[in-house]
Amino acid sequence: MFVRVVSILSRIAFISGCCALLGSTNATAAELGLLKCRFDGLDAAIHFGAKRELHCRFHQDGSRRSDQYVGRLELYGLEVGIIGKRRLVWRVTSKYKKRVRRGALAGRYKGVIAEASVGAGVAASILTGGPSTAYRFHPLAFQKIGGLNVAAGVLILTLTRR
Repeated sequence: MFVRVVSILSRIAFISGCCALLGSTNATAAELGLLKCRFDGLDAAIHFGAKRELHCRFHQDGSRRSDQYVGRLELYGLEVGIIGKRRLVWRVTSKYKKRVRRGALAGRYKGVIAEASVGAGVAASILTGGPSTAYRFHPLAFQKIGGLNVAAGVLILTLTRR
């Protein structure tokens, strides 16, 4: 059992590394701030597609203000296990903008995700999209999840301003 868990975790780490490489910040991209999302529910099952509602807040660099969003997270891939609390944090960048107006991140973002947890675990995802695909979300180190879970697939995040 332990060998199987280590094997799964090493595969997840490899996929996460690939996500991180894909998400490395382009030298011409402006760093705009952090998008922090949370899921406080409990979900248990084997999914080939999962949907969850997130509560998100964007903190713009150099500003005290923050924008609140409702996020709809859709996973198209395999997810097995029990999910508890989840905290996701992305560095937001853009090729076109240096400042973000209120509600500007509202839109649809697509990318890939890999995650594993036994108690506390790790996840990595990179997303691109929004209005005119102007924004990119890069994982900040690893994202914190709780539960007993393994997942990998395509991720779609839709943000709506509160």
